[in-house]
Amino acid sequence: MMSESSIPLSSLTIVPATPDQQIEFMKRSYPQWGKPKGWSFETYKGLGEDWNGREACKAGRFVLWVLTKRDELESVNFLCSCETFLRPAIVVYPNDSDTLTNHKVENVTGYGIASVFTPPENRGKGYASHMMRLLHWMLAPLNLFHHGQEEFPREVWGDPPKMPGFVREAKFSVLYSDIGARFYVRLGPTPASNAGGAGAGSGETDLGGWIARDTASTVWKVDDSKVVGAFEEKNKLGYNFSHVEASENLTWKWLDETLLKKIWPLDAKLAVSEMARESNTSSKIRVAFSPEEGVGSFMVERYKLDWEKLEPIPTHWGLCKIAQPGDAEELDVSVFATWTLTQLPGQGYSLGITRLRCPPHLFKGLFNEILSYAKAYSNVKEIEVWNLAQELRGVADDMRGNTYEREEHLPSIKWYGSEDVGDVDWALNERFCWC
Repeated sequence: MMSESSIPLSSLTIVPATPDQQIEFMKRSYPQWGKPKGWSFETYKGLGEDWNGREACKAGRFVLWVLTKRDELESVNFLCSCETFLRPAIVVYPNDSDTLTNHKVENVTGYGIASVFTPPENRGKGYASHMMRLLHWMLAPLNLFHHGQEEFPREVWGDPPKMPGFVREAKFSVLYSDIGARFYVRLGPTPASNAGGAGAGSGETDLGGWIARDTASTVWKVDDSKVVGAFEEKNKLGYNFSHVEASENLTWKWLDETLLKKIWPLDAKLAVSEMARESNTSSKIRVAFSPEEGVGSFMVERYKLDWEKLEPIPTHWGLCKIAQPGDAEELDVSVFATWTLTQLPGQGYSLGITRLRCPPHLFKGLFNEILSYAKAYSNVKEIEVWNLAQELRGVADDMRGNTYEREEHLPSIKWYGSEDVGDVDWALNERFCWC
């Protein structure tokens, strides 16, 4: 419910922020997101400016939106704000024939939504809710109209927001809720909820907004975990650059930022094949973000201010199987992991696995290498992975991994296709696409 002092929703709209509005956003959000990490305001401001030059953010892919009065579009007195990241995405439809290879695959656009922020004086008035409802019409107006799902409620909200030329029509959008699963699920593209309506899947109620999916984390405490096996040719940090698992004749390649970028096209190609194969035994549509176009590497770039405090500064962000022993250039993405390093509240760091592909019989060996890397830094306290594959969870339990359902960073999806969201599976729901 909005308070009586709220501005009528029909007098409000959302627009991309001007440079002055971007600076105002940084001023507002600094006490909550910058100062607790010990950053100066100039450092925090510079981080936001740096993002615009990153591959995942350039050319209109990263946008700060503000909710403001229609007659004050450039005012720094906007009511609330959020960010969007345009990202390449994949949709794989189930078979429409008896063959096992006749899958329809679409390369589409998806959006990640982040940093929803309302200053204290504007909270409790429904502004953020209205902004998020309007955002649907900015990201996917043609899908909403053409599929006959909704009509823009002009009688309540006034004219629809004007879609800038750099915005692309989205097939879906996601966000990562830090305020539980109930708030965003009700924020559909119209004022009225659609409780229990079309799209409700098993255990879900589609109210038109973003539905939380797959919130599991598996965490290992580094100090409680033991590196097993012989390690040769270790560098001064103690992690191994040329270890061979004799039983599998498996050689690892450590990935610096250059090699990390080479991984993503290979990963994306294999992911499409895997999604198609999984659709052979399911009637579900499978959707995923692609790690290409800078998305997979962004988690390293985003947390640079965190990890560059470590000594020595980290230079490796993943580990991949080499296709043939002795051929260090041929990467085999059937077995690999990537990660970033982030500060924990208080002291210490977390090694967050951002992308993982590994069969169960090789997982202990792969994790052993990751653990040796983490132990090389005394400040790295835990290793965390999101939505570990079911076939790996038993192995993880044996290795003292603790799997639980998170209460923050809840991955939540809004599907803009004509199909029910209950018929849609979110594949590759891992940390690489967090925003």
